Amino acid sequence: MAEFRPSGVNAPLRRGLASMAEAWETYEFVLEPSRVSLYIGPTGIDGATFKREQLMDKFGIQVSKTSRNTVLFMMNIGTTRSSVAYLIEVLVKIARDLEDSAAEMSRTQQAAHARAVLKETAPCAPLPDFSGFHLGLPRSRSRRRRRSPDARRRRAAGVLPVLRRHPL
Repeated sequence: MAEFRPSGVNAPLRRGLASMAEAWETYEFVLEPSRVSLYIGPTGIDGATFKREQLMDKFGIQVSKTSRNTVLFMMNIGTTRSSVAYLIEVLVKIARDLEDSAAEMSRTQQAAHARAVLKETAPCAPLPDFSGFHLGLPRSRSRRRRRSPDARRRRAAGVLPVLRRHPL
């Protein structure tokens, strides 16, 4: 990764704000220190359930966003070291609890857990290569104008023959 860091410094913030500012200006990419994305796929718990049951209900921790198998924590200027330490403490406790419950599972529960993990970690169906709308469709405008029913019919009359010639 050294080729992406012209200064050769791995942790520029440790050298001070000037070093960090230089890194933001010159490095090929930098990590956003205010965002923490946690991959929870191997737990077998989906992001929304993990957020609600594990973090919010048990520990009162608010989460910015979730996906199928990730949880995003966002720190801001008011986040203290103690709140980050609490988050880490809670995540360690959750990990230990999950390990303990996995150790106590019966064979049937282990099989169900393996299926849940596979569901959360298996790749999604591939998305189509979407590069734009059909050229025959009218472009949308930033402002919506009210159109009369006649104007809508005229617009559709211009679009439908194009779509018949060039189906989507």
